[in-house]
Amino acid sequence: HVPAAPQRFAILACFVALHGIALQFCISTSGEAHQVALEKIRKKNREDFLNGTKEEDKMPYELPSEWAPNPWASASLFGTISLHAFFFLLCRWKVGFRATVHFQDARQVREGYYVQVVPLPHRGLPALVPLTYCDTTCRLGFIFQRQHYEYLEPGDGTDADEEVGEVQLLQCPVSEPLGKYLEAKGLSSDDAEHLKEKFGENLLEVELPTFM
Repeated sequence: HVPAAPQRFAILACFVALHGIALQFCISTSGEAHQVALEKIRKKNREDFLNGTKEEDKMPYELPSEWAPNPWASASLFGTISLHAFFFLLCRWKVGFRATVHFQDARQVREGYYVQVVPLPHRGLPALVPLTYCDTTCRLGFIFQRQHYEYLEPGDGTDADEEVGEVQLLQCPVSEPLGKYLEAKGLSSDDAEHLKEKFGENLLEVELPTFM
């Protein structure tokens, strides 16, 4: 996927316009709720006077703020803010929705583009991950669930006649003969840097829950 900046700005402009209309509606109707409440109190007082209602039997009244807008204006502003918040949360909850509204399909594979990864059932959540270039392998790749994947150009994969590229998990060299590991002298600083860039740091970090 390619980040679609014009599409994101268009969505943002729509929300800004909705907020502006609702806010203007609130400003133009400011004080109406107070006036309506006053009219109801005056009407009720006239009825109490005609019916001879005692002061201790009258119901207390609470007036809204003098700046309170029309109830429909308040509801419209609350609705636009709620819609904006729901849109933001939906982009966080649903990767497919975020890919649809914030990205567009790419015609080629390039560094800086994003890959939408959908794991098998019960194997984690989907994610949008960026493509990065590795100077060691001279290939594009990405990290998903702490595992490194690399993109193979057409013809570099298992099928040399394939017209599209493929993605494969980057495997560590664990199937070499035992003698090769016994004869290993260790890594030089340059070799360590190259392998670190290729496989990542030999480090596992577990994120703590946010409520702790």
